[in-house]
Amino acid sequence: MEFKEIYRTIENGIRKVYDSDRYQDYLKTMARFHNYSTNNCLLIFSQCPDATLVAGYQKWRMQFHRYVRKGEKGIRILAPMRNVVEEGEEVFTGEPMFKYISVFDISQTEGEPLPTYIDATLEGKVKDYDQFLQQLELISPVPVKFSSNTGNASGYYRSGEEVIYLKQGMSELHTIKTLLHEMAHALLHNRELGGMQMSRSQKEVEAESVAYIICQHFGLDTSEYSFPYLAGYSSSSELPELRESINRIHTASKTLIRQLESLRNPDTILRSPPDIREQIVDEILGAERHRKEISFEQIKNIGGLTYGSET
Repeated sequence: MEFKEIYRTIENGIRKVYDSDRYQDYLKTMARFHNYSTNNCLLIFSQCPDATLVAGYQKWRMQFHRYVRKGEKGIRILAPMRNVVEEGEEVFTGEPMFKYISVFDISQTEGEPLPTYIDATLEGKVKDYDQFLQQLELISPVPVKFSSNTGNASGYYRSGEEVIYLKQGMSELHTIKTLLHEMAHALLHNRELGGMQMSRSQKEVEAESVAYIICQHFGLDTSEYSFPYLAGYSSSSELPELRESINRIHTASKTLIRQLESLRNPDTILRSPPDIREQIVDEILGAERHRKEISFEQIKNIGGLTYGSET
């Protein structure tokens, strides 16, 4: 499938999400959550870094029919105080006054589920999964580690540490898709390329688009997850983030697909020693920088070795 055709597929898929009843129900629910100030967002993050949806005890109970679990510790934030009352009359003090109140993240509650516009994970097997995963790890711009401590995230790229963490125990399809997403972050949004200056929405649209395109190229359908994900990070149905990044998405997708295609023979690459693998990757990346094609025969002969069934 040509890139322009894939791009149109992404656009149409996102617009269908915007028009769906499921997404409209989600938007109505999210509108009932308070938008906290920058200072309160910092307070929430410092106490509960994995917080996603936050509300007060009574709000959870009255509006969302959810209940804070016994023993959960509240997240302390600042709330404006009402005017001071003196001798039965309200008196404006002239200065804003605040007090600490407690709020709770959705992970601290239980009860009726909130509407969502995206399924939590992709389910499905991937042909030659172990080999495909090894190939991705081989060409990844940074090391890849599996962890049981990724919080609510399926994975993340840590720019300061220059490493990708993936949640253990995900389905094969969701693992491959997530790794490609985080590899795109590492390729496009590292500090050297000014990734810290880009908005989160822009970065997420780029990374998920790259992941979708590469999965599509190798016959893996992630549309049921990728399209809602992209809709969630697009500011409008006109998709300005996607349109602005089309060239970057195309270049990153093409680069990673070329590198993967060069490693499609598992007997040749994956059985080679680590030092030979590094030589192979250096050769591929060097060819990519100089916009040259590298043949499979060239890869096989790196280090003067032969592979597979050859002796």
